[in-house]
Amino acid sequence: MLNSYFNNANYLWINNEFVEWKTANVHLITHSLHYASSVFEGIRTYNGKAFKLEEHIDRLFASAQQLMMSVKYSKSDIIMACKALVEKNNLKNAYIRPLIWKGAESSRLISPLLSTNVMLAAWEIPKRTQQPMNLCFSNWINIPPQAIPIQCKSGGRYTTMIISKTESENQGFDDAILLDWRGYISEATTSNIFFVAHDKIITPIADACLNGITRQTVFAIAKKLGIIAEEQYIKPEFLIDYKACFLVGTSIEIREVNVINFTALKNHNLQVEKIYDLDNSVTSVIKNYYNKLVNDEEDI
Repeated sequence: MLNSYFNNANYLWINNEFVEWKTANVHLITHSLHYASSVFEGIRTYNGKAFKLEEHIDRLFASAQQLMMSVKYSKSDIIMACKALVEKNNLKNAYIRPLIWKGAESSRLISPLLSTNVMLAAWEIPKRTQQPMNLCFSNWINIPPQAIPIQCKSGGRYTTMIISKTESENQGFDDAILLDWRGYISEATTSNIFFVAHDKIITPIADACLNGITRQTVFAIAKKLGIIAEEQYIKPEFLIDYKACFLVGTSIEIREVNVINFTALKNHNLQVEKIYDLDNSVTSVIKNYYNKLVNDEEDI
């Protein structure tokens, strides 16, 4: 059923057909409900135009390929369907969720009987004041690339993220930072993390985190503005010396971090928390440029 969260979500696009939201359904034996055999994307529209649409659909198909899912539609088909769905639902500032999943033709782990299905949902996002975030460290590490394709945006990849996010909110924080299997900073649960050191920005090397599209956009903005941007292996101890911190992602855009709590890192002998500069000039200029970029007021 449609609720107040999904504003103006009257139709979905499912396997090349528009379907009313209130009548859309899948069978409870659907393979992806049981085995997480799904890949997805998150896309934002601004004034009716999807930002980085082609890049998101490229990644969607790359994720499907990594799960060996055969999609019967082309990238162009899905791109056109995204635009048509936004128009049909009369959306302006919206969130689009593409999903590719395995059907309900078999309960076996793998089976040639299983269909591959494609769904697009889209709904209006109300404008909210973006508050700085308070973070803690997760008790869990990010899944190593030896265990799962790290650049594959699959449903199964987010099990650790769900647990980490839930635990962080239960402790009164907004989100959690995960370390990788080597003990370096990896990412937050649904976003990449950047730090400001002197007048340059630093982010973890993307060999143990998703190389997010917003992350790539921040690098392009930094280059445009003449700001040094580096990838590094970042130890938790380094965070004490950084001046500012921000998270980036399609959903949260660019969001300042107020506090990082180190309590979960019992073996690192760190102070309880670090308070970061919320008025940092480097963060501000990147955020302001990003806001103009998504609204077609700037380019890169």
